[in-house]
Amino acid sequence: MKKKFESKHKKCPSCGAKISKTARICPECGQNFIFHVPEPKSWQFSLNTENCCSIFLILLIAIALLYLIFPLFKTIFLIIGVAVVVIILIILVIFAKLVYRIKKMFNF
Repeated sequence: MKKKFESKHKKCPSCGAKISKTARICPECGQNFIFHVPEPKSWQFSLNTENCCSIFLILLIAIALLYLIFPLFKTIFLIIGVAVVVIILIILVIFAKLVYRIKKMFNF
């Protein structure tokens, strides 16, 4: 089985120094023997959530104060909460259907 970065060269084409089969760069002159390096298959994605907790905490405190101060806010908050839960459930069902179609398409 051929190794991924195995070289066919025994000597460096530019300076003539001896190299090993697994060498990618000549130790003498720095010539690169690998002309096609495969690109990474996945994206590196990171999300910084340091400040999100404080924003959510402020929102929760504001909602709690409104809930305690205004009695009418309780019904409005209940209606908005139910609407948000229904929207989240609809999004989850749509996402589940898409995942099922993708799994079916690729036969996982």
